[in-house]
Amino acid sequence: MKYLYAFNPVRFKRGWLHKITLVMKLIVLLIIAISLQASAATYAQKITINEQKTPLSTVFRDIHEQSGYIVFFNKNLLENLPPVTVKISNASIEEILDRCLDGLPLTYTIVDNTIVIKKKEVKIIEQTAGPVKSQQKQTIISGKVTDEENNTLPGVTIKIKGTKSITVTNQNGVFALVISSPDDVLQFTFIGYVTQEISAGQLKNPGVIVMKTDISKLDEVQVIGYGTTTRRANTGDVTTVDSKTIAQYPTNNVLDVLQGTVPGLNITQSTGNVTGTYSVNLRGINGLKARAPMYVVDGVIYQSGSWTSNNGTSGTVPAAYDIMGLINPDDIESVSVLKDADATAIYGSRGADGVILITTKKGKIGAVRIDGTVYTGVNDVAHTLPVLNLQQYLQMRHQAKANDNSAILPTDYDINGVWDTTRSTNWQKELIGGFGHNTNAQLAVSGGSEQTQYRISGGYNYTSSLEHLGGNDQKANLNVSLTSATKDKKFSITFSGGYLFDINTMPQADLTGDIILAPDAPALYTSTGALNFQNNTFSNPLLIKNDMNNTSQNNLVSSLVLSYKPVKDLEIELTTGYNKQGLNEFLGQPTTAFPPYQTSSTQSYFTYDNDYSWTIAPQINYTKDIGKGKLLATVGGSVDDENASSLQLIASNYTTNLLLSSPTAGATLAAYQPYSVTPQKQSALFGRFNYEWADKYYIDVTGRNDGSSNFGQDRQFHLFAAAGAGWIFSEENLMKDNLPFLSFGKLRASYGSTGRDNISPYSYLSTYSSTISPVTYGGTAGLTPTQLPNPELSWETTKKAELGLELQFLKGRIAFTTDFYRNRTTGVLAQSALPLVTGFPYLNENIPGTVQNQGFDFTLTTVDIKNQDFSWSTTILFTRDRNKLLSYPNLATSPYANAFVIGQPVNIIHAYQFDGVNPQTGLYQFIAKNGSIVSTPNPSTDKTALVNINPDFYGSVQNNITYKQFTLSFLFRFIKQNGRNVISNIGIAPAYVAGINYPTVVLNRWQKPGDVTNIQRYGTGINVLLSQLYVAQSNDIYGDASYIRLQNLSLSYALPQGVAHRLGMQRLQVFLQGENLWTISGYDGLDPETQSFSLPSLRVMTAGLKLTL
Repeated sequence: MKYLYAFNPVRFKRGWLHKITLVMKLIVLLIIAISLQASAATYAQKITINEQKTPLSTVFRDIHEQSGYIVFFNKNLLENLPPVTVKISNASIEEILDRCLDGLPLTYTIVDNTIVIKKKEVKIIEQTAGPVKSQQKQTIISGKVTDEENNTLPGVTIKIKGTKSITVTNQNGVFALVISSPDDVLQFTFIGYVTQEISAGQLKNPGVIVMKTDISKLDEVQVIGYGTTTRRANTGDVTTVDSKTIAQYPTNNVLDVLQGTVPGLNITQSTGNVTGTYSVNLRGINGLKARAPMYVVDGVIYQSGSWTSNNGTSGTVPAAYDIMGLINPDDIESVSVLKDADATAIYGSRGADGVILITTKKGKIGAVRIDGTVYTGVNDVAHTLPVLNLQQYLQMRHQAKANDNSAILPTDYDINGVWDTTRSTNWQKELIGGFGHNTNAQLAVSGGSEQTQYRISGGYNYTSSLEHLGGNDQKANLNVSLTSATKDKKFSITFSGGYLFDINTMPQADLTGDIILAPDAPALYTSTGALNFQNNTFSNPLLIKNDMNNTSQNNLVSSLVLSYKPVKDLEIELTTGYNKQGLNEFLGQPTTAFPPYQTSSTQSYFTYDNDYSWTIAPQINYTKDIGKGKLLATVGGSVDDENASSLQLIASNYTTNLLLSSPTAGATLAAYQPYSVTPQKQSALFGRFNYEWADKYYIDVTGRNDGSSNFGQDRQFHLFAAAGAGWIFSEENLMKDNLPFLSFGKLRASYGSTGRDNISPYSYLSTYSSTISPVTYGGTAGLTPTQLPNPELSWETTKKAELGLELQFLKGRIAFTTDFYRNRTTGVLAQSALPLVTGFPYLNENIPGTVQNQGFDFTLTTVDIKNQDFSWSTTILFTRDRNKLLSYPNLATSPYANAFVIGQPVNIIHAYQFDGVNPQTGLYQFIAKNGSIVSTPNPSTDKTALVNINPDFYGSVQNNITYKQFTLSFLFRFIKQNGRNVISNIGIAPAYVAGINYPTVVLNRWQKPGDVTNIQRYGTGINVLLSQLYVAQSNDIYGDASYIRLQNLSLSYALPQGVAHRLGMQRLQVFLQGENLWTISGYDGLDPETQSFSLPSLRVMTAGLKLTL
């Protein structure tokens, strides 16, 4: 409808403050059973009009301003109409329209909050579903377009088939179009949905058209480096996780979502603590060690990783903070994981280990929309470690004394009568057997017109620890997005900014290391409620609760994109961005943090970390139709500046605990770690040229000329390039004629190079530091050289080759994608050890080896059942990769002779070859290099066993089931691997030290000559201790750590639309969600994922609701 016109909203509708109030009440009170009455103003707008001889369009404007209703009309309809006079108070919209249209050849239709004006005398469609009467030639047909969940769809294209007559739905999903015959066929098209064709005669007027989701998802937009494409046209290897999947996880870190949902991406948690970190590895090790992918948020480079706390824990893993936890998952629209060279080469040196692009949510065309989500839940340890009971423990201790003829010492409190040997404590239940709590609330307001869209969101998260040591972790987040364009769409601006602040006051402790206290260890509290030290014989683990912690983190990410289209097919774009992260940590030890039997020495640790980066990236995009094809070209450049600074201080001997938070109040103040600054600058030119022919042949060439300040003159720049090609063979007539069941088939291949500059800045130069000796020269401190220069340092390069196949059968009901890849890395950057006589520990250099990483992964998705009420789909992911050192000239004479093995993974572990327990002595024995059996192996020659802890394979199985208003989703993640077993956690020989319990595996110990076993005898002698230290360096501490885990479960119920509307809402959903709910494994330790005596991955269970107003 060429002259279709509608007023766009310029204010919020009446009642929006009331709606926000309702949301906040839901968030605060967690009301599950909602009983509200819709505001009368929502459904019965009362309007006052007082116009004298005014154009009808003015009356329509008054109606819009007072009611928020949008008015659709053809401008031609108002031509030659006389002015109207309307004077009416407190009337309904219908009364106003009836009055002002009285006597005019016009009538109206109301669809939700949209009014369609049309000719009165043309009435060709009845309100029932009757056919269009053929004798009438022209009319306006209107309606609303929704998805299967009854959400309105703005921007749907409606076209009369075979004509140029076209329109799109407005922000409320409403359309109006002039038809000339009931036989006209209307085509409804929208990305991500199946195209529908409906004849005008079959539609009600107004009618509702329900768009069905396109299960093939071939035309969904995929975000790639410096641009977008579709799955159909993409020649690279990209996996996208959308916001619907993210919403199924009760987590504060999006890495929990990516764990098991992206083929080739292996993510492991270090600990279940709130301060835990993640190891992120994409397709194995490309180099000498595994590195995380590059992260980009809305076009801005995001500094990932973690900050390690100054304070160690009572467990085995120091507390740390994962910086990805500073991005609110609820603000993420999609996460795209770029894998092969075609997808990553445009990022040059940053793309060797893959790229993860995070796109935040933006406003969409439509009326004001308020979305709220709130959930609360608990977390706990799902699995306990089998340890000796009281009788077994006491037997172990006494047997150890007897084996070595050792006397019971005064310090053997556990067996000398000081501790009550008739009482027993389950320390796992006591220390880590409680429940932690988590509450999360998020609120977003969005909407906009065709020219301006906005989204504002905020949220709050509260977490407490299951260890009940006091304190908590609180997060507050704010995100703003604004997109605006001129009326002609030539100029547009998009701004997005997010800020998150985190404050943690929980003592940085992990009590998991104390679950092996002796069963007869004293109670934690005395009868008066004070901490119990049992007459100074017991180190109470809860003493850590008196430590002070106040650690704040903050993260600011902002980006601004300016776009200008001076002529058709040409776009000039500028992206600028800034990311700032900070940590301010105070850890204090007051006098109360020390037991009464120890002299207290108050001290405080202070850490100040500040990282920032900014990006400027101009680019030009050009699109041109050439023959049967289309050329898409992008050229641009980028300048990146990064800076990381850190300072750690320690202050001690405070006069009072009240001053512990002041660095200068202590008697002494020193730099625990001196102030350091790590600057890095990069500049680059990049380009992409893509050509598609006849919608079935695709070729893509990308390149980036990278520059880095980490290298010296003549070596600062390097060109990284890649080429990819795709062939949609299912479009060939031969395939269409002979394989009608094949819906889609694409073969793609890519080859190219990426690289790294991952060395310390200025490694090509000599560096110096001030001398700390009191000796000076002329009163001036001297300089000490700290680094040998290497002006030959250059880029590490990874060449990637990949072949991919994508298939869909039965109109997308079965989809299969597989990729075979091989990456080879040369010029590996490393620190090579130097002889001590040089005075320097190492030299930064490019070692001559070649590292290969190859493998394959596949994704299989099936739509098992799909009908009007019930649907069931399954997705299976599988990945297998292999790493090895392909070549290394003169390895035997290199500094890495004892570290690397040709043909083995670069992270291979050299260990003693374990040979069980000597049947005569009861001590561990090993196989030496010469084949002899020894009890004291030589660390220089006898580490002949090679242990590979890289996963053999991993993947997941996910099912999504919907029945009417119910939705159930669950994902099982599996991994086949070797890892550190429970023996690795036995640092001290069993029974060697008083007060320490052991896992039940030690029951299978040697007891008498002739016994054949793998656990040495109990003992208290030095020979037993040394034997335990040897076994800790053997292959005996590694074993099967494979597992299958119910990683995620989400069950939701959406109230029927009628019920939701009566409650004043568009949509209301209640849900239950869980993580790490069940694990199947033969692993003998606490957790096959963490493989340590740290807090394992926690089981999380939450309940909440989502609503849309």
